[in-house]
Amino acid sequence: MAKTEDAPSPQAPLEKLTFADPDVQKCPFRVYPALHEQAPVFHDQTTGFYEVSRFDDLMSIAQDATKFSSEHPFYSDTVPGPAGAECTRMLAEAGYPGAKGLI
Repeated sequence: MAKTEDAPSPQAPLEKLTFADPDVQKCPFRVYPALHEQAPVFHDQTTGFYEVSRFDDLMSIAQDATKFSSEHPFYSDTVPGPAGAECTRMLAEAGYPGAKGLI
């Protein structure tokens, strides 16, 4: 396991940070302090996801699945058109049935 001080550090500003970056995925610990201070709820422009980095915020979200659910149009069978149907088919075929809750 890599030490935190050896972890890659994004060279770009936070608005260019993405958790899809292989270096960030390998060891994300160096980006957490900046996220905690500057963007506790961070919108990843590449993935479209929101990353929540503060423990208290995460606990509030985890305890309110009605307000904060994973019922995202991309991941549900309510997506209109062929893209939604294809996504639903692929997930079901791989053994991932739809379920309400948090990702």
